[in-house]
Amino acid sequence: MRSPTGNIEPFAREICERDFRRAGIHGSELAADVDRDWHCVAAQIEAGLINDNNELIPHNLEQGLAAYRDWHARHPNYAIPPMRRPGDGCLMSGDNSGKAGNIWCTPPVSATTSS
Repeated sequence: MRSPTGNIEPFAREICERDFRRAGIHGSELAADVDRDWHCVAAQIEAGLINDNNELIPHNLEQGLAAYRDWHARHPNYAIPPMRRPGDGCLMSGDNSGKAGNIWCTPPVSATTSS
């Protein structure tokens, strides 16, 4: 049976994983973050916000949100996995409506700040 998300999912997961690895996220945290955020990258790819070199094209917030909303409207049955708390690998309940929560493939705060 064909996946409802099409052939873009493996490609989007690959880009998302690469970006999280660059941010220093590994192991189970990496897998959880990719599972939670790959669809954001898929939305960006489909909207033309990621170029052929897999690099994010500069765009404004409205364009990014429109891409996400369009993707979610085409995949209404996709349930966003719960968020994990940064740094401890635990999962937190999240908003699965697609209207709130972490909608960008960005590393958790602990991965972007120095101690």
